[in-house]
Amino acid sequence: SSSEYPSPGVTTKHSVTLESFCSKFLVSPSDSEKLTKLGYSPGNRVIESLVETDWISVGFTVLGWRTFLSHHRKFCDAIIAGTW
Repeated sequence: SSSEYPSPGVTTKHSVTLESFCSKFLVSPSDSEKLTKLGYSPGNRVIESLVETDWISVGFTVLGWRTFLSHHRKFCDAIIAGTW
């Protein structure tokens, strides 16, 4: 649950670019472009509150979106743990 995580600031205080994030998690160029359209920066937890119409509007499929969220959460966990 979201209560397990600290404030958004903790997971956004880093210099990891979207390109690095996508490279590490093997995110396709087309999905990377969709994340850019959403204004995503690695670790920004606001992305977790988007509703279905938000991510469908940029072309994500359900599977693609859930896969991205999995990568996003692993990234946040790694930043919090200091293991990125």
